[in-house]
Amino acid sequence: DENRTIVKYGLNLMRKSSNLGISKLIEVSGIKKDKLNAMDISFKIAPRINAAGRINDASIGVKLLLTEDEDIALKLANRLNEINNERREFQDFAHNQCMEKAKYEIKNGDFLFIEAENCHEGILGIVAGHIKDKLKRPAVIVQKIDEENEGKKIYKGTGRSTGNVNLYEMLNENSDLLLKFGGHSMACGFTIEEENIKELKNRLNMDLKAMLEKDETLLRNEIPVDLDINSSDVSLELAHDLKYLEPCGKGNPEPIFRLNNAELKSFRTVGNSGEHAIFDADNIRCVYFNFDRDIYENLLSKNAKSAYDIIGHIDINEWNDTENVQLRVLKLIESESITEN
Repeated sequence: DENRTIVKYGLNLMRKSSNLGISKLIEVSGIKKDKLNAMDISFKIAPRINAAGRINDASIGVKLLLTEDEDIALKLANRLNEINNERREFQDFAHNQCMEKAKYEIKNGDFLFIEAENCHEGILGIVAGHIKDKLKRPAVIVQKIDEENEGKKIYKGTGRSTGNVNLYEMLNENSDLLLKFGGHSMACGFTIEEENIKELKNRLNMDLKAMLEKDETLLRNEIPVDLDINSSDVSLELAHDLKYLEPCGKGNPEPIFRLNNAELKSFRTVGNSGEHAIFDADNIRCVYFNFDRDIYENLLSKNAKSAYDIIGHIDINEWNDTENVQLRVLKLIESESITEN
């Protein structure tokens, strides 16, 4: 409804904005101001502002947006950039620790209840989100905080859900174990005394098991494909035409396409930890953010070339003032094997 209109015209204003803080933040984020879009806000601008509140001082972002001094604006924008890099380091540390524990927990139940140690609490929600995306299970991370309740140790928890599992309702059913809690169906936060952690973990796993016995599809995250396409359909012209549907978001999702039986070539990993992948499929460049490592291991493990159904968005890759069409991959599904001659 009106949200899309607000974002559409808000982006137009930001592209022309004389606000020094916004302009400098766009600059240090490596964004072309005249082509600023909703994804730039979601993945580049907002994370830099949010990072200050997560691990440092949220007032830095406020000062940036209010200043009328160009030197101060640049200084604050660079500081937010530095804090965001620190946030990534904290996040990588917590992710590596919690993912290892999650892989152990999944052997004992479908509700991933993880206890973190020495992690920055400001990024645990992000980590829980990554874990639930990777393992397709609801994930809760708890960590001890420097508070006590009548001499008892207190833990703070944050969680993210997947499929049709209502996390808030599950916590509400077990609220007798919690000091306080809040959230909604897909995310939650709570505090709990140390002595109740084990019982909460057991209950959540038992509750989810009972729910899955009633509905085995509960954890499924089906991707709604709008259209099956051929490689010949994927063009820069189509990618530009799809821009008329923007800004996209909840209620106006970005169109999702499926390219069937495509052969993957030149598969390589990129990113600080090799968490992203770039490859070609039927002469179309593809990028897969936070890709499924199992697929990579599968490609390496056999001599056959693999054909996959590729589900994703048609996008534009800009590099050195040159535009090329690409597929931004959401999922790969192996369709068949093509043996070498």
